[in-house]
Parts: sequence; structure tokens; C-alpha cells
Amino acid sequence: PWFASPVGDQVAGMLAVAVASSRTLEVLDLEGTGLTNQSAQTLLDMVENYPTALRTLILSENNISPELQQQISDLLSEGEEEEETEAREVTAREKNPWICQNSKSSGAWHGGVGKQE
Repeated sequence: PWFASPVGDQVAGMLAVAVASSRTLEVLDLEGTGLTNQSAQTLLDMVENYPTALRTLILSENNISPELQQQISDLLSEGEEEEETEAREVTAREKNPWICQNSKSSGAWHGGVGKQE
């Protein structure tokens, strides 16, 4: 209908706020919802500037340039990679909580040996 674009753009703004505040939403399907490049830019700004759990944003069948869709997809992929790296680091620390303390302990132990000689 004639009002699809303005309504779609307004909804995209509201959705961006909702997505940015959600800690659990990982997939958002907006296929064929009358969104435009303006909507996509709003969503791109949200993905760039706010931490989000969102990993998949489906924007096909809208009047959005492939370039904007790719930018959003790339940013979501980057966020996913960073999260996986952080998860691995946390897991490593949990499995080996003694690593940091071990270096301090061994330093103190070597110092003690030096004093005994």
C-alpha cells in the first residue's frame, strides 16, 4: 500500500530500540515488510553502536540496497566472532584458574631457593 514505506521506517526505529535492549533476541525476520534504506540505516546504526544478542537479521524482499544488507550482516558476524572468542577465554580461565597464581607462586618459590643458597 501507499503507506508501507513510512510505516515500515517508523517500525524499524522502534524495533531497533527493542533489539538493542534485548539480551536474548538472536534472530529477527523482517522479510518483505516494506523497509527501505532508511530503515536499514537505522538498524545498521543500532548494530554498530549497541551491544546486542542479535545474530541474524533477515531483510530480503525489501527496498534495501544489497550493500546495506551486507554491512549489517558483516557487523552481526563480527559480533558473533567476538562473543565466541570471549567465551573461549572465559572457559580457559575457568578450566585453569591457577595459571595467574602459578606464575606468582613459582616466582616466590625461586626467590626462596635463592635465599637458602
